[in-house]
Amino acid sequence: MNMNIDKAIEYAVLAHAGETRKNKKNNYKLPYISHPLSVMRRVWDWGFGDYVSMASAVLHDVVENAGKSLNEIEYLFGIEVANTVGELTFDETKSSKEEYIGSFGSKSDRALCVKLSDRFDNVLDFYDFDKQYAIKYYKKADSLFVAYNDRKKHLIEVFGENCVEQIDNSFYQMSKILRG
Repeated sequence: MNMNIDKAIEYAVLAHAGETRKNKKNNYKLPYISHPLSVMRRVWDWGFGDYVSMASAVLHDVVENAGKSLNEIEYLFGIEVANTVGELTFDETKSSKEEYIGSFGSKSDRALCVKLSDRFDNVLDFYDFDKQYAIKYYKKADSLFVAYNDRKKHLIEVFGENCVEQIDNSFYQMSKILRG
């Protein structure tokens, strides 16, 4: 197992090679890796600068989108990263998207916070291209936001007040953007 975040980034870059984001600007699509890197950056900005949070954020889509296995993630990056990536991976054979989002009420604190970062990044990306869809996409995650609010006191105990304040600030900024 390698506890080097650079190795997790390198792995994600290779796993997502050739993938692009759905939206286009000036006939150009961003490489998909821009999304996991953005999710990781937001997690870091919020104060979750530990290896497991950062690695889980940058690797959060490698199983779901790039066909990598959790066994490989565990071997390369450790059980905690693999468990968190597993919690973040949507499997349409096991649940609907709505059930998946609703399940974050019982998932780990780390998975909840990485998923919030993921949702925020997607909403901002969609907002550039389709404001109405971005608003709809944001509202589809109400149960995710309820889970966060229900566990806020606990999250302060685990991660500290500054982390929760940073997430709250992101909620405020997001609602301000979506209101136009």
